[in-house]
Amino acid sequence: NTWHARSIPGNSAAVTSFARDGSGTLWIGTAGNGVFTFNGASTFTHQTTSNGLPSNDVRALLTDSDGHLWVATANGLALRGNGYWLAFKTSDSPIASNDLRALTLDNTDRIWIGTGANSISILNPKTTGSGMWNTSVISSTGGWHTINSLAADPSGEVWAATSAGVGQWISGTWTLHTVASYSLPNDNALSVASDPVGRAWAGTAGGLAFHYADGWRNTFHDTGSMLGSDRITSLASDGTLWAAAGSIVALRGTLTGTLGTFPPVINNF
Repeated sequence: NTWHARSIPGNSAAVTSFARDGSGTLWIGTAGNGVFTFNGASTFTHQTTSNGLPSNDVRALLTDSDGHLWVATANGLALRGNGYWLAFKTSDSPIASNDLRALTLDNTDRIWIGTGANSISILNPKTTGSGMWNTSVISSTGGWHTINSLAADPSGEVWAATSAGVGQWISGTWTLHTVASYSLPNDNALSVASDPVGRAWAGTAGGLAFHYADGWRNTFHDTGSMLGSDRITSLASDGTLWAAAGSIVALRGTLTGTLGTFPPVINNF
C-alpha cells in the first residue's frame, strides 16, 4: 500500500501508456523516446525506431487476447513479434492513417485503432484477406474528429472520445453524444472508459459524465467532487473508476485497502 517513484534511465520524455504482455513484461510508452520494458526489479530495456518501431512518439499500448503487444504511434501501428517489430502504415496496409491516437480490444478480439484523421481502423488479426481490415467514420455536422480515446464494454459496444463529442458504436452504427444532445458537459472528449457492469465514463475538457443502460445519468465537476480539475485527461475502471484530472488522481468506488493516507469508501454511484 505504498507508492514508489522510479526514474527510467536515459529518458526525459513524458510517459504516455503502460501495458503488460502475455509473458508478464511491462511495456512503457513515451512521447518521443520509444518504448521501454521493465523486469520488475531494476532493469529497463529501450526500443526505438532503430529497433524497428515506426515512430518514437508512442500514443497507446495494447495487449491482445493472445498476449501480443500492439503499439500506436505518430507514424503507424506496430506489432511486437519474437524479437522484432512488424509495422503497419498507409503505404503497406489498409490502415486509415499513420497518425494514431488510441487502441482498444472488443469482445470478439478485434483491435480498434483511433486516428487523428476522423476515422477508426478495425483490425481482426485472427482472419485474413478482405475481412482483416475495416474503416469506420463517426459522422456529424461537426466534420473532422480526432479520436482521443477508445473503450469497449462487455456487451461489445465501443465508445470513442473525440474532439466533437463521444461516439457510441451499437450494432454497426455510430451515435454521437454531445452537449446539444444533453449528454456531455463539454464536446471536447479527452478520455473514455467502460467498467465491468457496462457503465461508460466520459472525461471531457469540462467535466466527467457517465452513461448506463439507455442514457446519461450524472455529470461531475471539480466543485462538489474529488476531481482535481474539470479537464479529465485519462480514465480507467476495474470496478473502481480512476480519473486523472489536473495534478490529482481521483477514484470512485470501494477500496479494499488503504490508498496513501486517505481511505475513501463509496458504497454506490
